[in-house]
Amino acid sequence: MVNTFLYQNYKIMESIFSDEKKDKLMVPRILLDKMGFHYSYCTGIYINNKKKLYHYIYNYAWMEFSDQKLMLIRSDNLEAV
Repeated sequence: MVNTFLYQNYKIMESIFSDEKKDKLMVPRILLDKMGFHYSYCTGIYINNKKKLYHYIYNYAWMEFSDQKLMLIRSDNLEAV
């Protein structure tokens, strides 16, 4: 069950970035909600020096930017975020 949710989250992130050249995007939270994203399932959590909380899903991450917006990140090295 956990692997299913992780895979779904990964595929959702992958689909959002599929036609993008940028590695950071601001998206409305409702977009991920409608796609069936499971916010409770991630592969890691990171708090940067500005106390921002990033949730990892393999080589993707998301951060709650506001109640309605999320910052999505694609990277081979998420520790550099």
